Amino acid sequence: MTNQIKLKLGTYHNSRVKDYFNKDRILQSYYNQYPPIKFLQSVYNTNSPEDKVLTTLVNNPPKKRFKKYDDVTDLYFENYERDDCVIYFSSYFSNYYKDKNLKTIKCLVVDVDNVSTLTLYEILKSIHNYEVLKPSFIFNSGNGVQLYYQIEPVEVPNNRFTLKLIHRRLNESLLFLEDIEDDTLKNNDKKIKIDSISHNFSHPYRLTGSSSKIQIQTHLYQSGDIWDLETLMFELGIPDRIKSTEELNNHPKRKIKTTDNQEKIIDFTRINNLQKWYYQTLLKVKNDTKIGFRYTSCMSLWSIGIKTFIPIDQLKQDIRNIGFYWSKKFNDQKIKENVLKVFSMSINKSRMVTSRTLEGWMGWSFKRKLTTKERNFINNKKRIKRLLNKTPDISIRNICLKLKLSHNTVRPILKTL
Repeated sequence: MTNQIKLKLGTYHNSRVKDYFNKDRILQSYYNQYPPIKFLQSVYNTNSPEDKVLTTLVNNPPKKRFKKYDDVTDLYFENYERDDCVIYFSSYFSNYYKDKNLKTIKCLVVDVDNVSTLTLYEILKSIHNYEVLKPSFIFNSGNGVQLYYQIEPVEVPNNRFTLKLIHRRLNESLLFLEDIEDDTLKNNDKKIKIDSISHNFSHPYRLTGSSSKIQIQTHLYQSGDIWDLETLMFELGIPDRIKSTEELNNHPKRKIKTTDNQEKIIDFTRINNLQKWYYQTLLKVKNDTKIGFRYTSCMSLWSIGIKTFIPIDQLKQDIRNIGFYWSKKFNDQKIKENVLKVFSMSINKSRMVTSRTLEGWMGWSFKRKLTTKERNFINNKKRIKRLLNKTPDISIRNICLKLKLSHNTVRPILKTL
């Protein structure tokens, strides 16, 4: 109640408070709010005498910081008004709360700091487009956002390296956020930060539903279901369990046999994105191919399927379906017969086709990421525009001094303005 009164008296002008409420509104439009006690009860099996909830009260004296609770309701109602209460989503073999003593883990957390409304939109959009694995819960923790992947309790000693690789993949899927240009963060000299990829599972997190550093009660939103280890491994392209540090470090490169029985090294960190490229092209070829490009677009789809290691049987079936769909749509059986000629293409030659050739066959261009040079040019152009709006008569020399850019960088940009 005191927090609400403070806000009414005028703390609402604070940009962090405004940002928090804006993020809350966005999350409410997508998902339902979830009771913190219900979440804690689902994570911790408090019926088991061994499974106690471990908390740390950061601002307490050193000898009174750690506390164990038998009941999550006691934990919540004692600490929900505090802004320094953190909890552990794991259990331990002894009273030494270190990574090597971990017994089980119940939730994997991806922690993103300095999240604005724009960044949150990007996260939700990538979840909706299946670019980021759907979390069980999204926690609006105040300044940042935490993605909770709740899992059935996993024994850490037998699965430590597999869990580390899973957590690394989850973090890597959000690295694109660091490239987002967000003026609200730039004005405050802040950057989006993603939790370290070399993750320590003994790391504690803010008590769900407790007070944040800006003295506002935090909220939890349910976005998905509880995961199990096998499903997580399948979704993230991890075929086997990892049993050593060496295997973990070498995992991105792994030998498998391709369709022409030759061994090929595949980067498993990219295989999901590669196959996504194939499925996106499949839909586009089926629905958007122009007359005159039908046969060649199927050639390009065949080539992309080989490049992305789609099984040959599945690839042939997809192209047959496209031929059947077109022959029915345009009432012409010859289309289906022509499309099936694609199967005679050499697998080795298909793998060597360049992206420019594929674009020519399909009649459209692929989306390409900007190079570092192009990105720097666009960013510098925005900075120079802002400066020219404030001081239109400024000389090139003063632009270089103020923005710390060279003459060779500034002159080409001024020619485009």
